[in-house]
Amino acid sequence: MPSDPTTPSRSGTPDTDAAPAHRMPEAVRLGGGAWYVAVAVEIIHQVLSTVMRLIDPGELTSIARDAAGADAPEALADGTVTATIITAGVFSTAVMVFVGWATSALTRNNRRARTMRMLLGYFTVFFTLRAMLLFTSGQTMTADQPLWLSAVDGSLQILAAAAAVTGTVLLFRKQANEFFAAAEPKNHRDSH
Repeated sequence: MPSDPTTPSRSGTPDTDAAPAHRMPEAVRLGGGAWYVAVAVEIIHQVLSTVMRLIDPGELTSIARDAAGADAPEALADGTVTATIITAGVFSTAVMVFVGWATSALTRNNRRARTMRMLLGYFTVFFTLRAMLLFTSGQTMTADQPLWLSAVDGSLQILAAAAAVTGTVLLFRKQANEFFAAAEPKNHRDSH
């Protein structure tokens, strides 16, 4: 039975914030799927990147020891570096969870879909530039990191960029534009 946005959802309240799933164009469905892949790959990259930094925190540890001074215990510098690496990893993962939520809001075609589509466009630029820098930057691997680990990490970054570009291209196709325009409030459409 086709869903109707005015019928109660599983929670018992009408789902007026989402468009019916059966009317979703293929470009939106595939674009959202590509973005879910990009988010999942990026979260894997963030976890792997955090592990790689924990394996070899050498440069960060030396900076922390210099900043702490000669009389500070080594354990303080080591603990600070470990806490910083873990905090950065958690923050980066939280940002990607937000991007996953933005993708979900977009594919449900709620009133924030236009904003979420632009947000995903900005992340596409970031992922693409980061992937391009992999080819132009110098050697970033250290002696304590295995080559295969750096290769996997770089491949994940390239895959995330490719999925993000694919998703964004699909989400800006004509069918997607029409789908998202239908969800915009009438006064918002008249202002353009």
